[in-house]
Amino acid sequence: MPPRLARAQASSRNNVKRKEDARSRSLARLQALAAKVLAEVDNRSFRLSQADVESAVKDVSAADEKGESADGHPWPGLWLASGPQHWPALLALYALALRRSCASLDTGVSDGMRAAYTELRRALIGSLMSLKAPDTTQQGRAIYGQLVRLRLAVVRSHAFRCYAALLSGAADQLTQRRSARNAHALRSVTDDAFNLISSFHGYLGGELDSAFTAELRASGLLEQWARAVVMLASYGNGIPLDPNYAAMYLMNLGIDSSSAGDLRGRPCLSYLLSCHMVQLCAALDGGPTYGLPKAGEGPGAAPKLVTESAEMDSYLAQCGLEMWENTIRRAREERGLIDAAAAPAIDGACLAGGVGPENGVALVPPLNRRAAFRVAMRLVAAAFAAVPRAQGAGAAAGAAAGAGGGGAAAGAAAGPQAAKVSPSQAMSLLLRALECAREACREEAACAAGAAPPGALSRLGRLWEVRLAAAERAQLVESDESLHDRFTQRWQLWDFQDLVVRLEPAPSAGTALPAAPSLDVAAALGAGYVARIERMMRRCSPEVRTSLMLLDEFDPVAWAQVLAFGPLRDMLSLLATAAKKVRKNAAEPCTRYHTGIESVGLLLSPVPLQLLRGLAAGGAAADLGPFEVGELDSFAAGPPRLRAAVSYIAHHLLPTAFRAMPPIVLNSCFLDSSRYFVTISLLRWLPVLAAARTTLPWASSLLSGPEWGLAELLGCTLGQALHGAMNGGSAMRGLLPALVEALRALCLLAPELLAEALPGAVAFASRAVFGPGSDLPQPELLAALERLRTGTATGCDPAAAPSGSTSASSSPVVVPDLPADPAEWVAAAALLLSPADLRLLLPGCANPRCANLAGPSELALQLPVRGGAGDGAVAGDWDVERRYCSQGCAEEHCAAVPGR
Repeated sequence: MPPRLARAQASSRNNVKRKEDARSRSLARLQALAAKVLAEVDNRSFRLSQADVESAVKDVSAADEKGESADGHPWPGLWLASGPQHWPALLALYALALRRSCASLDTGVSDGMRAAYTELRRALIGSLMSLKAPDTTQQGRAIYGQLVRLRLAVVRSHAFRCYAALLSGAADQLTQRRSARNAHALRSVTDDAFNLISSFHGYLGGELDSAFTAELRASGLLEQWARAVVMLASYGNGIPLDPNYAAMYLMNLGIDSSSAGDLRGRPCLSYLLSCHMVQLCAALDGGPTYGLPKAGEGPGAAPKLVTESAEMDSYLAQCGLEMWENTIRRAREERGLIDAAAAPAIDGACLAGGVGPENGVALVPPLNRRAAFRVAMRLVAAAFAAVPRAQGAGAAAGAAAGAGGGGAAAGAAAGPQAAKVSPSQAMSLLLRALECAREACREEAACAAGAAPPGALSRLGRLWEVRLAAAERAQLVESDESLHDRFTQRWQLWDFQDLVVRLEPAPSAGTALPAAPSLDVAAALGAGYVARIERMMRRCSPEVRTSLMLLDEFDPVAWAQVLAFGPLRDMLSLLATAAKKVRKNAAEPCTRYHTGIESVGLLLSPVPLQLLRGLAAGGAAADLGPFEVGELDSFAAGPPRLRAAVSYIAHHLLPTAFRAMPPIVLNSCFLDSSRYFVTISLLRWLPVLAAARTTLPWASSLLSGPEWGLAELLGCTLGQALHGAMNGGSAMRGLLPALVEALRALCLLAPELLAEALPGAVAFASRAVFGPGSDLPQPELLAALERLRTGTATGCDPAAAPSGSTSASSSPVVVPDLPADPAEWVAAAALLLSPADLRLLLPGCANPRCANLAGPSELALQLPVRGGAGDGAVAGDWDVERRYCSQGCAEEHCAAVPGR
């Protein structure tokens, strides 16, 4: 090695060694000072000299200086180099600096000492911010765990409360004397608060997340931060925020489940967010600001948060929308603290929640829901304009762009809006704005149509137009390629499921069908709801990835109103599509229980059946008489259409659902207790089906024959009951009572059919479920089932009763001395329409196993193939001409019938 190069390397090593020695000496002095502070933590009179504090500031900077160690590894910085054993002392020093730098927390500190403590506070938080998340190696994961514990200790030191006090004190000084010096001091503290919050990014989870959220809520830091920004607005552009995670986490942490997202009692934060969203709307569509000041320069200007980044504009708008939504919802849940009828006209003060002091506490009037609705709809229009377009989506885009309600400029500015809303944020902003708009008009949505306030139906109609249009667009362009986080989401139909399926029902009158639907249902139906829902259910690959599912987690009462008051043909077409989807999914290999049935579980709900039973008990359903093709529109909304819907479900959707149930021998791990509601719904239909089979001449094929799976349903239900019993039985959610009711009805009304459905495995399960020591012992029912299985029941000869035929096939049968409950089911069954009547209402493919989902609806499905074969439901029915969607369906139907 040349001598010059050797000297250079030696000098470099010596320089590295000198720097490491300097860092080590600084670290040792700082640790000693911190240990001294920790030892005097309970001594309120303990004081450090100004020289000690100023020296500590220099030591923090030196100990945290990045560089290379003598061993060639990078210097880890102040906190990691100290190690967890020194963190309590360093945090005690940090807490001392926080208290002494705040005039309201410690009044006995001189200005010079307070300035020194301020520098120490900023140096320590700067060193904490410099800690980056390590790699995913084993050593990196260990370091990550240490950093999480360090941040948890920072939270428990009440640093947020100290910063809230610092912000409050600096804001008070600016209020007392409006000077550039005081404004700079307030800006400095606000920057420190941002630095503190941003140091938690990437570490929130588990215990740290919950502690962070609770302390943020208790500290009042959000409100104090907002107050500082509002006050600094008169000194220029306010506080410019970089497009990073600091503002997002400061504004949004804990919003979902805590009061951190509630604006009541937070006038400054409410005003700040309202100003931001209204200014954003005005910039996007040129519309009004509702009396709020416009963004600008100089005294009196409105707060201006962000102009550098469209992404950050969207972040903050979403924060504001979510906080508005939470404020409205929580006030409504707390017994109507918001009264839309009494709210004044839309203006800035009411929109922001005006501010007024009383006993030192700021008062915030109720948020004007109508104003929040208008702003949210303007943001909806702007976000929709930035949505990726798909072929054939132009009409939906036009409908949504005009739904903003921000005046003519809002509807005409679709082109410029697309350039102002980031496409990566379009879906997140659209979803949040739609959810806020829905919450803003939820109370009037649940009103009866005749008791709605003026303009409510129009507002809900615009909202439903854009909700459906957004879901249709998402279905056409959804993709899994882009990453997403809380505020950046993929376009997926699933995200719009709640927005388009959840409806608000009117206040219920027990089991009685209301005279008119709720305002929400009426508005949805006016937007073509039924036909558009069916179209989204039928869309499958290759043009789209997923189709809409009607899960039964949504309100079945509202959907019963859709069936009773929706367009007759569209409603029957939707039910036919649902039956085909279950049929198609059941034919495909699947490994999950109820994979196909759950997609239409909402339509299997027994609520419409209960309403029909109430009509039969009250004699409110008049006989509709014979049906002619030209008289389909004579089915008035209400009981007649409900009657048709229940009949279609009974004849077409239920057989497919029964047959799709897994057998009892299925592995018990697939009998998911969370799916009990589907089984319960199917069980609730059994009594009326048994009553119809027994008493109606044309209903002899119900619950029997190749198109039904009664044995599968009973076997699956008993398997679920066994599985639930093994798990303690607490999650069965009414499964056993529904099963008992169904079995009793079958014993009374269709005993020969029940006997056929009781093979050995089912009988064994029945004894295990209803026998002595079970959760619901039923000795009488168990004895009746055993007599049916062995053929010893009175009047029961299973061998003499062939499948698909009963005495009801030739004439009605009167079952004497029925208990009251089965008698009501017999009365309800008398209201069911026959298959022949249903074919007049909705001609469709005559093959009962057809799974053709081509086209936008079942009503539009072409039936080019003619044949002489029907479904064989009634004797001689094969002589009636039938129509098929394809030659394959005609041949399959003909081959499935014996003798054909």
